[in-house]
Amino acid sequence: AGINTRCVITGTGSLEKELKNAAHRLGIGEAVVFTGFVENVAQLIATLDVVVLPSLTESFGLALVEGMCLGKPCVASNVGGIREIITDGENGLLAEPKNAPALAEKIAFLLKNPEKARGLGEKAAKTVEEKFDARVMAKKITELYRNCAFG
Repeated sequence: AGINTRCVITGTGSLEKELKNAAHRLGIGEAVVFTGFVENVAQLIATLDVVVLPSLTESFGLALVEGMCLGKPCVASNVGGIREIITDGENGLLAEPKNAPALAEKIAFLLKNPEKARGLGEKAAKTVEEKFDARVMAKKITELYRNCAFG
């Protein structure tokens, strides 16, 4: 059985027109919302059940951290800096890049298992608080500079 859901794609990019055409060609155009540029991303993220970042490369994944900060369960590609943010199965779910079926499976799992999704979201928020809070980041950067300067 399928899951009655909507997909929200934010931002702009070179593939936007191609993605819109693909959605219509696949007959899912009504279920896919293209927002374009969004000024208040947090307000949009607050409305989502799952945050997905299917990057092929990613140095940090700010959108992912924003979703985690709001306690949203997240699914992301197992690439670059995302591996430093998400521990698979602990505070989010990871899928191999370019593996759409695996990504879809993990999204469906979260939608079908709201308790598990809620738990991952709570752990995600805690991860952001512990690792990426501005005070924590400032302290880490200060320690790095001290270590570099005074060895």
